[in-house]
Amino acid sequence: MSNPQAVFDPGAIAARHAAATAAGGPQAGAIFDQVVHALRAGLAGTLHDVFLYCGAVLVLALVASLFLREVRLRGQAQTQEEAAA
Repeated sequence: MSNPQAVFDPGAIAARHAAATAAGGPQAGAIFDQVVHALRAGLAGTLHDVFLYCGAVLVLALVASLFLREVRLRGQAQTQEEAAA
Protein backbone atom coordinates (compact mmCIF):
# COMPACT_ATOMS: atom_id res chain seq x y z
CA MET A 1 0.00 0.00 0.00
CA SER A 2 1.94 2.98 -1.24
CA ASN A 3 -1.01 5.33 -0.66
CA PRO A 4 -1.89 5.75 3.04
CA GLN A 5 -5.28 7.22 2.11
CA ALA A 6 -6.25 3.87 0.59
CA VAL A 7 -7.02 2.60 4.10
CA PHE A 8 -10.01 4.96 4.17
CA ASP A 9 -11.16 4.58 0.56
CA PRO A 10 -13.99 2.01 0.45
CA GLY A 11 -13.55 1.48 -3.29
CA ALA A 12 -9.85 0.73 -2.97
CA ILE A 13 -10.44 -1.57 0.00
CA ALA A 14 -13.14 -3.47 -1.87
CA ALA A 15 -10.91 -3.86 -4.92
CA ARG A 16 -7.96 -5.12 -2.87
CA HIS A 17 -10.24 -7.40 -0.85
CA ALA A 18 -11.60 -8.91 -4.05
CA ALA A 19 -8.07 -9.37 -5.39
CA ALA A 20 -6.93 -11.02 -2.15
CA THR A 21 -9.96 -13.31 -2.10
CA ALA A 22 -9.46 -14.25 -5.75
CA ALA A 23 -5.77 -14.97 -5.21
CA GLY A 24 -5.92 -16.81 -1.89
CA GLY A 25 -9.50 -17.79 -1.27
CA PRO A 26 -11.80 -16.78 1.56
CA GLN A 27 -9.04 -17.12 4.17
CA ALA A 28 -6.97 -14.47 2.37
CA GLY A 29 -9.99 -12.16 2.40
CA ALA A 30 -10.40 -12.67 6.14
CA ILE A 31 -6.71 -11.97 6.73
CA PHE A 32 -6.98 -8.85 4.57
CA ASP A 33 -9.90 -7.62 6.71
CA GLN A 34 -7.86 -8.19 9.87
CA VAL A 35 -4.89 -6.30 8.44
CA VAL A 36 -7.06 -3.33 7.44
CA HIS A 37 -8.66 -3.31 10.89
CA ALA A 38 -5.22 -3.39 12.55
CA LEU A 39 -3.98 -0.53 10.35
CA ARG A 40 -7.00 1.60 11.22
CA ALA A 41 -6.71 0.84 14.94
CA GLY A 42 -2.99 1.61 14.93
CA LEU A 43 -3.52 4.88 13.11
CA ALA A 44 -6.33 5.91 15.47
CA GLY A 45 -4.25 5.08 18.54
CA THR A 46 -1.22 6.94 17.25
CA LEU A 47 -3.22 10.05 16.34
CA HIS A 48 -4.83 9.98 19.78
CA ASP A 49 -1.41 9.93 21.45
CA VAL A 50 -0.08 12.71 19.21
CA PHE A 51 -3.03 14.97 20.03
CA LEU A 52 -2.58 14.33 23.77
CA TYR A 53 1.14 15.15 23.64
CA CYS A 54 0.53 18.27 21.57
CA GLY A 55 -2.18 19.36 24.00
CA ALA A 56 0.27 18.99 26.90
CA VAL A 57 2.89 21.03 25.02
CA LEU A 58 0.27 23.68 24.29
CA VAL A 59 -0.66 23.97 27.97
CA LEU A 60 3.01 24.19 28.99
CA ALA A 61 3.65 26.90 26.40
CA LEU A 62 0.62 28.86 27.59
CA VAL A 63 1.78 28.69 31.22
CA ALA A 64 5.32 29.66 30.21
CA SER A 65 4.02 32.64 28.24
CA LEU A 66 2.24 33.93 31.34
CA PHE A 67 5.58 34.20 33.17
CA LEU A 68 7.37 36.13 30.41
CA ARG A 69 8.00 39.75 31.27
CA GLU A 70 7.02 42.50 28.88
CA VAL A 71 9.82 44.13 26.91
CA ARG A 72 9.32 47.54 25.33
CA LEU A 73 10.05 47.82 21.66
CA ARG A 74 12.93 50.20 21.11
CA GLY A 75 12.16 51.83 17.76
CA GLN A 76 8.46 52.52 18.02
CA ALA A 77 8.50 53.97 21.58
CA GLN A 78 11.31 56.43 20.80
CA THR A 79 9.62 57.61 17.63
CA GLN A 80 6.39 58.42 19.46
CA GLU A 81 8.24 60.24 22.27
CA GLU A 82 10.26 62.32 19.77
CA ALA A 83 7.11 63.25 17.86
CA ALA A 84 5.46 64.48 21.07
CA ALA A 85 8.49 66.63 22.02
